[in-house]
Amino acid sequence: MKKIFLATAVLTVLAACSADQDVPRNVDQPAAPSPPSETVPQQPAASAATGIDTLTGLGFIPDFAYAMVYDIADKNKEGVNRRRVLLEVLEGDIEAAMASSEATLASAGYSKSKESSDGGRYDAVFVRQGSPTLVFMAQSPDRGPDLKNPGAVGTIHVMWNTY
Repeated sequence: MKKIFLATAVLTVLAACSADQDVPRNVDQPAAPSPPSETVPQQPAASAATGIDTLTGLGFIPDFAYAMVYDIADKNKEGVNRRRVLLEVLEGDIEAAMASSEATLASAGYSKSKESSDGGRYDAVFVRQGSPTLVFMAQSPDRGPDLKNPGAVGTIHVMWNTY
């Protein structure tokens, strides 16, 4: 009697598994993700671009030697998300690097909407229809942040809002 009961139970389980296979599944629905492992760090998305990648995609392609000091995503005073990139200019002078930056942006379709200069600091705002507004702040070594590279001739800080 036990053998018959056991055989019936096994056949019932097998029949249930077989019937489940005939149910159509939504192939567009992704499988449930497995819980993240604490030992494996999360990798950024493959499409995540660095700040300089975003800038070059917008047409700002520096033709002077530079080192990227930082690339930060934060919020401005109004609470709007923004990106900030700080470049140290490694050759020539800061005025030449900023003139080169302006020429590169102009060839990419940007126009300068505002500028100011004050004793070693030069600010400029560049706009282009359908693109983020780029705010540049170029500074000489005596006016800007401490330089990381001893040969740097100044810094160019580039900011834009992200939505």
